[in-house]
Amino acid sequence: MPAIQASYNHGGFAVLAVDFNEPAQQVQTFVDELGLSFPILLDPGGSVQELYRVRAYPTSFFVDAAGVIQIMHIGEMSADTLEAYLVQMGVRP
Repeated sequence: MPAIQASYNHGGFAVLAVDFNEPAQQVQTFVDELGLSFPILLDPGGSVQELYRVRAYPTSFFVDAAGVIQIMHIGEMSADTLEAYLVQMGVRP
């Protein structure tokens, strides 16, 4: 999440984080501790998890302007990997 936040601060793309089935206060504590400024959506019951067939956490989806998933990354992501994905998506030169 810190790498995503750092890249998000530079702009050019949107981030929507989805939290599976944790209490809102617990999620807010996490957001506050990491200083996250992008939206964190709650998924009580896991309907988003099922829709996107998430099987492990964290899972990141990179979606293009047409709404098509171009990249799926399972597991933690380094800043270098995130930057490479943003270049691949055309967000960064």
